[in-house]
Amino acid sequence: MDLDARTLMLLVTALFTLSTFSLGLLWRMHRHLPGVAEWTAGLGLLASGTALLYARETIPDILSILFANILTTAGVGVIAIGNQKYAGHPPTWRTVGAVILALFASLTVLYDRPDHFQSRVIIVSLCLGILSMLAAWALARAPRSSPRHAALAQRALAATFAVNASINLARIAAELLWAPVEGRTMWVGMVTTSYFLWTVLVSFTLASGFPLMVTERLRNQLRRKVVDLDAARKTAEAALSEHRNFLSMISHEFRTPLGIISAAGEMIAYNLPPEDHKSANDVARIRRATRRLSNLVEGCLADEWLTTASQSLRAQSLDLKGVLADLASEYDVTLRWQVGGAAQLAADPYLLPIALSCIIDNACKYGQSRPGIAIEARTRLLPTADGHVARHFVIDVHDDGPGILPEERPRVFEKYYRAAYGLHRPGTGLGLFLARRILDLHGGTIEIRDPLPEDAGRARGCIVRMTVPQGGTPVEPADDWKTTRKDATQ
Repeated sequence: MDLDARTLMLLVTALFTLSTFSLGLLWRMHRHLPGVAEWTAGLGLLASGTALLYARETIPDILSILFANILTTAGVGVIAIGNQKYAGHPPTWRTVGAVILALFASLTVLYDRPDHFQSRVIIVSLCLGILSMLAAWALARAPRSSPRHAALAQRALAATFAVNASINLARIAAELLWAPVEGRTMWVGMVTTSYFLWTVLVSFTLASGFPLMVTERLRNQLRRKVVDLDAARKTAEAALSEHRNFLSMISHEFRTPLGIISAAGEMIAYNLPPEDHKSANDVARIRRATRRLSNLVEGCLADEWLTTASQSLRAQSLDLKGVLADLASEYDVTLRWQVGGAAQLAADPYLLPIALSCIIDNACKYGQSRPGIAIEARTRLLPTADGHVARHFVIDVHDDGPGILPEERPRVFEKYYRAAYGLHRPGTGLGLFLARRILDLHGGTIEIRDPLPEDAGRARGCIVRMTVPQGGTPVEPADDWKTTRKDATQ
């Protein structure tokens, strides 16, 4: 096949068609990018227009001349709109529409007159030149947020559209200097062949340039996100450093008065008469509360320790019965110890008492009476994450308060969230959140349950159930596991 204008037009049609499909796929993946949809539509119009031009002499003139040139010019206009959106400029739909309307009005009169071929070429070239210059001007004004060294494809396409505008103007000049020849068609003449050869180069440039522009935009967005994330990381590190410094200062300020209170309590206890049992009990409660608060200051005042999942526990052997007995005596509530055998478990000696204290303190705060509050502890075999069965301590804290609505129970463990019935009481909404975090770190659980059937005569209340692994080697599921599991849920 000779390299003539008709062959070049067929090649242009194929290139625009392939570019439309490839850019359409790119648009489906990155619909948030401005301009890509307009580029896809513009290339589709160019492919349709060039296909009708190629079919000239085999289809009616209204299709091969009028609609072919309208579609081709509209394709360049829509691409110019896409360039404006991509560059962040307001789209000039009115200008593009006016050019296409003027072309349509002119070709409607001239498309079926063979002796006006030269006039049609001049009008079409003028419209293409105007819209190409509009497309070039949009890309030449690069967005300020885009680094200049990272917009090579954008500048290359801007230059391509500018050269295309110049070539269309040059074609107009050549047509004006070229005397009309009888029987002339669009498929003859060196100027026409050269023009279609340039159109092939333009189609190659558009097919590769638009995807490269999208790649540049995505790369620039990624760079900006990396810079923003790095700035956010530095800000967070600075805030965390200030947070740690503040907590260190608070911890230091707490140690002094706690030390004074503890020393004063020991001095009072030492000087009390042996027969003053009431004062001795009060001083013992003060000393236990002081010791617990000292553990809080020493062990878990830093909030980032609680919120860092990778932080390893300072697990030690802890006497759970002794911890619960001290808390029950401090809060003056009932302890029902139903554990047979050892009461030792592997836990953090600072954190676990804080979790238990938060739950008991809540029960005392919202309960109606001290006799209505009780702590019950027992052991059960419960499943672990790896499918084995391990012995857990199950600790239930009963209260006779207003209870927690079922729809609020999933949220009461959120930070700063407070249930509706507790808004009239002082609090921060951190107790249950801290308790859950501590139990999560121990591999335990916490949940809100309804009162037992035998408690139906009392106020509504609720039961906060906590489970904590006892530690040691897990055992394989036994044959009577279903029975054990049923007992654990009661």
